[in-house]
Amino acid sequence: MSPIQGQISHREHDLREMLLRSAGKLFQDVGYVQASIYRIASAINAPKGTFYNYFRSKEDLASSGDSVEADQHSVLIAITIPGSI
Repeated sequence: MSPIQGQISHREHDLREMLLRSAGKLFQDVGYVQASIYRIASAINAPKGTFYNYFRSKEDLASSGDSVEADQHSVLIAITIPGSI
């Protein structure tokens, strides 16, 4: 892997982690329903389309099982998607 490829891969990982953290914080602050994809991406100063480079939907992000940091506490994105029960 070239140094440039490594930098791109690292940046992609960072953006994905930033989206997960943004979502975790918004899920806590405003709830799952109010945490739109636009709000998740905007919180990290990214265009909405950036979200779709890493996740198919908000449900995909929520069901990814990745843990995120929010307010210095580890939070597992484990939510009940409205209407899924």
